[in-house]
Amino acid sequence: MSALGCGSHDDPPTASTPHAAALAVTNGNDQSAPAGGLLAQPLKATATDGKGIPVPGAIVKFRVIRGGETGTAMTDTIAVAGFDGTASVGLRLGTALDTSIVEASLSDQPTVVVQFRATATPPPRLDAVVPASFSAGDTVRMRGQFFNLATDGNAAFFGSAKARVVRGDADTALTVVVPPCVSAGAVSARVVVGSVATNAVATTFVGSSGLLALQPLEGITVSGADLASCLQLAGGGASYLLVPQSAASNGTRQLNFALAAEAPTLGTQATAPRQLIVPRPEPLALGNQFDLALREREARLVADARASGALRAQPSVLATQTQVAPPALGSQRSFQVLSKFDGTSFKKITARVRYAGDHIVLYVDEDQPAGAFSDDELRTFGDLFDRTLYDLDVRAFGNESDIDGNGRVIFLLTPVVNALTSTTSCSTQGFITGFHYGLDLLPTQPNSNRGEIFYALVPDVDGSRSCSHSKEDVERLVPATFVHEFQHMISFGQHVLARGGEGETLWLNEGLSHIAEELAGKTYEAKFPPPLGRTDPNQLFPDSAQGFVTANMRNAQSFLTTPGSTSMDALSGNGTLAERGGSWLFLRWLGDQKGESIYGRLVQTSRTGVANVEDKSNETFASLFGDFATAVYTDSLPGVPRASVPPRLRLTSRNLRQIFKRFSDIDRTGQTPVFPFTPIGLAAGGRATGTVISGSMAYYQLTTTPNEATVGLRFGRAADLSPFDTNDAMQIGIFRLP
Repeated sequence: MSALGCGSHDDPPTASTPHAAALAVTNGNDQSAPAGGLLAQPLKATATDGKGIPVPGAIVKFRVIRGGETGTAMTDTIAVAGFDGTASVGLRLGTALDTSIVEASLSDQPTVVVQFRATATPPPRLDAVVPASFSAGDTVRMRGQFFNLATDGNAAFFGSAKARVVRGDADTALTVVVPPCVSAGAVSARVVVGSVATNAVATTFVGSSGLLALQPLEGITVSGADLASCLQLAGGGASYLLVPQSAASNGTRQLNFALAAEAPTLGTQATAPRQLIVPRPEPLALGNQFDLALREREARLVADARASGALRAQPSVLATQTQVAPPALGSQRSFQVLSKFDGTSFKKITARVRYAGDHIVLYVDEDQPAGAFSDDELRTFGDLFDRTLYDLDVRAFGNESDIDGNGRVIFLLTPVVNALTSTTSCSTQGFITGFHYGLDLLPTQPNSNRGEIFYALVPDVDGSRSCSHSKEDVERLVPATFVHEFQHMISFGQHVLARGGEGETLWLNEGLSHIAEELAGKTYEAKFPPPLGRTDPNQLFPDSAQGFVTANMRNAQSFLTTPGSTSMDALSGNGTLAERGGSWLFLRWLGDQKGESIYGRLVQTSRTGVANVEDKSNETFASLFGDFATAVYTDSLPGVPRASVPPRLRLTSRNLRQIFKRFSDIDRTGQTPVFPFTPIGLAAGGRATGTVISGSMAYYQLTTTPNEATVGLRFGRAADLSPFDTNDAMQIGIFRLP
């Protein structure tokens, strides 16, 4: 801790046991994968004490001791054991066809060592494409070796255009449909197996007369840089969802596009362009503005601390190997509490310990307004955070830091939080429920309290400090705020303190905190299946889950209400609830596709933003965003069994249409539609223009008539349908509706 300059505390901790003494391989040993590829399973080692009992929080170091010279590398070099004592990391093999060896050891006992072995098999190889000359829509065979036995584990490309894999034969052949957007002439074909690409094979594309022969409920994403005038869709009454989008993550730049549907049998007479209206988004409530302002100030504080030499990577801050006796009930200490919204002022207060658990110490400001909690109420309140909510976040995201060595998170109830909001603002803009501030984890900075602290408002029935808050208000609002802010605390410790990196980008940091809320809500949903735990038997969610999940669903609804106007991967200015809804919705879909363990991997790293998402998902962001953009509409299509839609193009944990329909049903004004948007209609011979900003998508429905054999689709710049630049990351999702 000395590198962080922790200093002294009012309540010095007392150390005791347990202590990790042994390490054992529990999963991931003796795997094989193509050279250059990522192992399918993480390497896992379990730390135990002298009695063989797992030790949560044990810090395990991983290093490559053989194979590093040819590129074998860990996805991370440190890992903190979870509640079962197990720490895990990923491994990507090098280019040599040999065996790599990884060593895992306890950070404070480098002689306690276990080893993992991983063998690199020959990388996949493409020998031939038969036939070697083809048109768009033709079916060809790609022959080679070491393809993935699972058909969907292979991706086939002709140039930059992705083909549709329809069948695999053992690991030596793939049957694919040639994509539509390939330039005429010589083109290189290749197969990507997992994360490893084959050699390229020369082929010839002789024309685009073929069709993109999508079957009903089948979808594809085509790059806008490739697509200008090359794509044809089957007509005959078929209907298609078209999703123009920008998968860029470079702010909120507006991109104007045009869609033209051309029917060769009817000519290409265009209708009048139709421009999407981009409304002015509503600003965030005051509490959310404050949250973003804290994250932005933290980034500046980190830069200052690093520049002064007071901050360096130190894995040991993540957890201690000891259990520490809590401070005595009734003992006091002082805190510097942020007392002005703009971060320029702090107030020194004295607080007393009113609850001490295994993970949480609850301090209450000595200065309490009317309506304060009793001792019994504080005990019940503290138990909720100590025994339930703390575990939920740690299991999902990893351990918080412990720079003060007290083995606990401090939970401070103080009316200074109430007073951050004026009475006038409270009634018009909302109020601040609670917060975590990374300043407290940078001990050399002025006003740092040198520890892991969550601040929350207190009951104030007379409204003496701001607006009035009852005990019931605090009990209802603070739990969701805690799990949200605790993710920020964990993320700061994992990214900045342990690994010496930058804080997570705002959109991903906030999105993961909203995921934390929803994961807490899912716990109560599992505990109270319908109709249990509901005031109204028709409720989708039990009463106990409402405060954790409903706001996220409402924010997602707002994100989808005006397609193309809200970025999923950027927070503009003070941000909007719709932006938060988009980030949460994308991460919800990502967790459904990759498993919810990806949330912890996104936090336990030094990578940030889009690069972090790509690394942990082992996919390009454009590929993920393309399928996500389609999935939010094709999830739970009316009249279609959910299992009929490919899992990639829907959510598995949430039924979006059911949720939005419920919101419509309970809206007594009748202003809420059963689904947030209706795709804009487009017919053969028609043309429409629209606008998307980076990280957003729009929706159109192309409908053909029985006498239209084919429909040509063009997608490009609004002015002249010319191709977009690659940096625009413009692409279009195409899904054949039933």
